[in-house]
Amino acid sequence: MTEPNELLDAVVGHLCEHQPEEVAGLTDGEIRRRAAIGIERARQFGFEQPATVVAYVSLLFVAGPHFDEQPAIRKALIEPSVPPDVRIAKLFEQTRESDWDEAATLPLAWD
Repeated sequence: MTEPNELLDAVVGHLCEHQPEEVAGLTDGEIRRRAAIGIERARQFGFEQPATVVAYVSLLFVAGPHFDEQPAIRKALIEPSVPPDVRIAKLFEQTRESDWDEAATLPLAWD
C-alpha cells in the first residue's frame, strides 16, 4: 500500500497534469486539501489501490464533489457483488449519461 503522503502527492500530481482546467485558480494548498478530502471519501467506498483512488478523486474534481450522491452512481459505487477496486472501472457501464447530468446539478461545496 502507498504511504498517505505519497498517495496525496500522486493524486495532486495527476490532477495538475491531467485535469489542469479543474484545478486552475486553486492554490496548491487548496488542491491538496480537496485531494485529501477525496482520498478519505475514496477509502469510505473501500477503494485501496492507488489508481482507483486517483480515478475517484479525479471524478470529484471533474464531475463535482458530490457526484457520488446521485442514486444510480452511488449504487454502482457500493455494489457488493463487485470488488471495490473494480467498481470505478465499471462505473460508466452501470450508469447513464442522464445520471451524470443529474450529478452535475448537485452542490459544488467541498465541505
